[in-house]
Amino acid sequence: MAIVGIAAVAACICVLEIPRMWRSRQWKELGLFGFLLALGTGISVGVGLDAGLPNPMDWLAAIFRPIDILVETTFGLRRVNEG
Repeated sequence: MAIVGIAAVAACICVLEIPRMWRSRQWKELGLFGFLLALGTGISVGVGLDAGLPNPMDWLAAIFRPIDILVETTFGLRRVNEG
């Protein structure tokens, strides 16, 4: 049922926004709007289906962990909570 609601909201947003952008010939904005709306709708449907979407913080931690190790070993730093 949540997916039907998500699709209905996305359709209403399209009906309200796309004609205005089309008449104004805002092609770049229309393309970006379509991309972001599709992305947001897809993520919302994934959450509605309980698909287990990846957490972006895990990606950031994986990227910055080697830098953290490098700084700790270079400067001989220890974290306060590690003892």
